[in-house]
Amino acid sequence: MIRNLGLLLLAIAASVLLLPLIFIRNLLYKICDTKSLSKYIFAIAHGIDVMAASTLYGTTYKTVSGVTGRKAWKEREANLSSSYIYPFEKLINWLFNDPLHCYKAHKAEYPEEFI
Repeated sequence: MIRNLGLLLLAIAASVLLLPLIFIRNLLYKICDTKSLSKYIFAIAHGIDVMAASTLYGTTYKTVSGVTGRKAWKEREANLSSSYIYPFEKLINWLFNDPLHCYKAHKAEYPEEFI
């Protein structure tokens, strides 16, 4: 418990202090190579997404879309016609312009549930 708390505090301090500087440096180096810059921006967005899922759901190595899709899928399996997760699922699907985005993320991140 104490080690994990120390790790969390160190990660927060490093993020606040170092990430802005590293981000600016990498932007300057990659600005001329749009393909590399695009991959870099996606990697950052994905990392933030995984961090958000960890914070929201207590998961590791999963995205908000995947965990939301999983929760919605399980609630539909239980025949729940109303759930707090459905509006979030719809919002995420809308943001990705794909009505099955959360389902696809769930399927990709939890393949063992689809065997």
